[in-house]
Amino acid sequence: MLEKGGALVPVPMHRSKRRARGYNPSELIAEELARLSCGKVIRLLRKTRETASQSTLPLVDRHVNVRGSFALQRRRTAPPRVVLVDDVATSGETLGECARVLFAGGAREVSAVTVAKTLRER
Repeated sequence: MLEKGGALVPVPMHRSKRRARGYNPSELIAEELARLSCGKVIRLLRKTRETASQSTLPLVDRHVNVRGSFALQRRRTAPPRVVLVDDVATSGETLGECARVLFAGGAREVSAVTVAKTLRER
């Protein structure tokens, strides 16, 4: 999963949601993956504003919901290889927005791993 120079980067939650929940599932998953793979976790991204839960929105609104809602931690650059870690993938827009920020911050390769994927209703 991790090549030399790579890092596991959990998808962050907004600080108010993190405070209310008490933990970030993506961080817990990333820490366990790091333990199993002898990798390292870097909390490189931050959530800049609260957004609606992606699962509550129609597909057409999800990109707009997360656009511009992530940024690199101050004075940080991304390593060359990054594995984004999230608990659930809905439409993929959150992962795409995080990847865009990481590429802009210097990453050359961004992969993603999630524990679950929501299924579309028929």
